[in-house]
Amino acid sequence: MKSKFLFFLKKIAVKVFIVFLDGLVLLKNFLAFFLRAIARPLRWMGNAALFSFILKIYKGYIYLKIKLAKYYLPVKSKFIYPLTRRYVTHSVLILISCFAIAANIQAKEASLENSEYIGQKSILFALNRNTGEQFDEIFDELVVEEITKDGNEKVLSYLGEEAGIVVPGGSVGPNLPLLPINPGEGLLLPSLGEQRTKIIDYVVGEGDTLGGIAEKFNLKVVTILWANKLTERSLIRPGDKLVILPVDGVVHKVKKNDTVGGIAKYYGAESGKIIEGNALADAGDINVGEILVVPDGKMPTIVAVKPPSRVQPSSRDIFTIPSVKPSAEGKMVWPTSAKIITQYFGWKHVGLDIAGPKNSSIYAAKAGTVEVAQAGWNNGYGTYIIIDHGGGVKTLYGHNNKLLVLVGDVVEAGQEIGKMGNTGNVRGVTGIHLHFEVRINGKKNNPLHYL
Repeated sequence: MKSKFLFFLKKIAVKVFIVFLDGLVLLKNFLAFFLRAIARPLRWMGNAALFSFILKIYKGYIYLKIKLAKYYLPVKSKFIYPLTRRYVTHSVLILISCFAIAANIQAKEASLENSEYIGQKSILFALNRNTGEQFDEIFDELVVEEITKDGNEKVLSYLGEEAGIVVPGGSVGPNLPLLPINPGEGLLLPSLGEQRTKIIDYVVGEGDTLGGIAEKFNLKVVTILWANKLTERSLIRPGDKLVILPVDGVVHKVKKNDTVGGIAKYYGAESGKIIEGNALADAGDINVGEILVVPDGKMPTIVAVKPPSRVQPSSRDIFTIPSVKPSAEGKMVWPTSAKIITQYFGWKHVGLDIAGPKNSSIYAAKAGTVEVAQAGWNNGYGTYIIIDHGGGVKTLYGHNNKLLVLVGDVVEAGQEIGKMGNTGNVRGVTGIHLHFEVRINGKKNNPLHYL
């Protein structure tokens, strides 16, 4: 019934398209007739205008130009020729330059004589101008209250209360001299911005890069990478949300039996900075599940194991047959007789690739019901199987050479369900492997966390 309905819809669509094409042909014929009907009278009117007065006017213009040429050209040459000589042009440019230099010298002398009034006619000066009383009020707000006896430090006060800012007598910064300050003299302090102490979310915009975002928040790029579980090769796109720490370091979620000292040791940081940066009362003021910022912490270095080559070894002794019995902890069974991992789980590759000889056994990782057992391309998975284990947990087995189960079959953990192959999106004979996925409530997770 469905196929007949689709055929009927296609038939109607073809008829509508044919009627549309016929309409275009009729429109073309009508436009051609209409334009021919208009072009005939316009062509007659154009010819009449051209031959009746336009050509006559042009002939008169040519006649006058020829007659007046013998009087006009000599006069024109007499005045224009001297001006076109290069020596005259050079002389004029030199005179203009001399006048410009003289005008600049006079302007500089005038500005030196009236230097105290320079800029007083500008808009900026008018906006910032204040009366003498207003300036007195501003300068009286901040004065030097006390100078120590040895002269090495000056304690500043604001409105009669100590501001808590101690200025060394030698310098304000590296190699910057400090001008002497006398009691009663006015002094303006710069605004001291508050240091951010909270973790914030940042939405990536157009043109944003990890380096630019790090510079915007005065952080290292590696801090943003660690906080968002990214790598140097990770890509960010407009609309992505990034976690931004208040300082350089790492973020840690408190687990059972965690201590401030243990966290500091793990990340190579200081316990005092963790307590201060997170406003903790003491080292014991942490709770399980709490998010802590570890200032100046560093992620521990993990030595990456280089994946072995995909070239298939000739000896079967390399492949250790895993146990087909579920573990006591309820973890999943290793899904194949091979153990060579050629590609790990990542943001782009959402499964685990395990290489082996053709027709190596593939096992059900956990007991369940076969939901899909299908041959073909299947979006690159090739001949694949999906097993539903209940509770929203499903496993996928891709690129099989042969299926040993059907949809609806109930399988046990460790039961053979297929043979390894290279169907789907793989690289020829060297691509013989099992693509294994663990899906929980539709989300693809790292299989190594469950094996």
